[in-house]
Amino acid sequence: MTSVADTMPGMNPPPDPVFVFDQHGDLMVFTSVQDAAGWMEAIDVDEGEYAAAFTCDGAAIAMSTADEAVVLQCTNHFDREDLQRRIVRYWEREQLSDMPAELREVANLLLERQNRPGRSIWQRVTTWWRHESASPDRSTDS
Repeated sequence: MTSVADTMPGMNPPPDPVFVFDQHGDLMVFTSVQDAAGWMEAIDVDEGEYAAAFTCDGAAIAMSTADEAVVLQCTNHFDREDLQRRIVRYWEREQLSDMPAELREVANLLLERQNRPGRSIWQRVTTWWRHESASPDRSTDS
């Protein structure tokens, strides 16, 4: 299993990065399918919180649950264009610097960004707050 230290600056990109997009377009990158499955919660998968997941080569990952565990399986369906389109949208929305051309470099850069001490929790809170306040099904009854 790849550790956080393996994804720090100056290290090689993980061999099998996984891109997971939620229904709001947010993106999390994991070092492997197993790491992604271990981080995701079964209830979120069951409720459709995740819109898509891909390997670095564009293979779609099927998401399901079994006995309250997340099951991720690589499929034979490849859609690199959809993967790149989703990454570009995320990149532009987050106003990140120039996007690398290679998806493995993109994965490594985002892993470094996610694993910066003190930043990850703030990103999650800010993202949650932004989506909760923008959610169209939130009532404004007084």
